[in-house]
Amino acid sequence: MNIVFTVGTMSAGGAERVVSSIANSLATDNNHITIVMWFDSPIFYTLNDKIGIIALESNSKIGKIREFRGIIKQINPDIVLSFLAPINIATIIAMIGLKIKLIVSERNDPRYVPFSPILRIVRNLLYRFSIAITTQTDNNKFYFSKQLQSKCTVIFNPVNIKPEMQRIALETKKKHKIVTVSRLVRQKNLQMLINAFEQSLQKYPAYELYIYGEGDEENKLKQIVTQKKLNGKVFFPGSVKDVHNKMIDAEIFILSSNFEGMPNALLEAMSLGLPCIATKVSGAVDLIEDGKNGVLISVGDEQSLANEICKLLADKNRRNIIGKEASKLFDKLSPNVIIEQWRRYIADKIQN
Repeated sequence: MNIVFTVGTMSAGGAERVVSSIANSLATDNNHITIVMWFDSPIFYTLNDKIGIIALESNSKIGKIREFRGIIKQINPDIVLSFLAPINIATIIAMIGLKIKLIVSERNDPRYVPFSPILRIVRNLLYRFSIAITTQTDNNKFYFSKQLQSKCTVIFNPVNIKPEMQRIALETKKKHKIVTVSRLVRQKNLQMLINAFEQSLQKYPAYELYIYGEGDEENKLKQIVTQKKLNGKVFFPGSVKDVHNKMIDAEIFILSSNFEGMPNALLEAMSLGLPCIATKVSGAVDLIEDGKNGVLISVGDEQSLANEICKLLADKNRRNIIGKEASKLFDKLSPNVIIEQWRRYIADKIQN
C-alpha cells in the first residue's frame, strides 16, 4: 500500500503520537509510507527509517495548499489520512478534483475545534468530500449530522506504554506528588489545577505539583505560580520522553481540561495504575466510571477538584483500589489492539 499521512507537525502531541504509531506499524510491511508535515519542526517521536518525511516549505496558506497538492500528485498514494481539523480543512481543499481517497481524523472535540464557528461550518461542509471520518469517541461522532455520521468510525487511541509498565504505579514507592501531562494551553485549564492544588495545600502542605508539557501559556502559568508564592511547590519540567517513569511515583494524576478529544495522557496514567481525577470531557467520560476506576468532576469546578484531591490524599486504600481498576484499561486499548484496528480499517478503505 502507498499511504500518505498528513499532520501539522510531528512534535509532542496526541495526534502526532497516533500517527507515529500507525505509520511505524505499517512501515514494517512492504508498504510505502510518507508523512507530510504542514509546518517544519523537530520530530519528537521515533519513526521507522523506511518512512518518508516531507515538510512543506511555503510560508503562505495558499502556497502550502498548492505545494501539498503537487506532492500528492507526485506520490499518487492509494489513500491519504489527514489528522486534526485545521489540517483536514486545508487537505480537502488541496485535493479537490484529485481522484485519491481521503480519510479525515478528528482528534479533538469537534464542538470546540476549530475555535472559529465559521471554520466549524466550513469543516462540516468540506467533510462531505472525504470518503470516511474517524473520531475517538461516540460522543464526538454524534456531534456530526446524520449524513456525516454515516461516514464515521470510532477508533479509540492506543495506550502508548510498554506492556511491562501496566500497573507499575501500584508497585512504585510514592512521593508527596501530584502530576499532570498536558500541552500548556488554555484548553487544558491548568490555572484551575494550580488554584485547586493551592487549596489542597492547606490540608496537605507537603505535596508538590508537577506539570509536564510545553505550550504558549507557560509564562502565564509560571507568573501565576510566582504570584501565589508557590515556587518550590509547582514545577514545569517541560516535555520529556521518559514521562511515564516520571509519573509513576505520584499519588494522583489530574486532567483539568475544558474539552478534549481522547486525552492520551489520561489513558496512559490510568493504565500505569495511577488514580485519576478528570473533568467530564469527551474521552474522560468514555473511560472513567466515576468512583470505580477514576473520579469525574464538572468542567471548571475548581472547588470540587480541590475537594477530590483532598479526599484521595486522605485515603490510600481508595487510591489503590481506583488505580487497580484503572490499570485494566490497557487490556482493551493496548497498541497492538488499536493499531490492528487501524490496519484493517485502512486496508478496507483502500480496497473499497
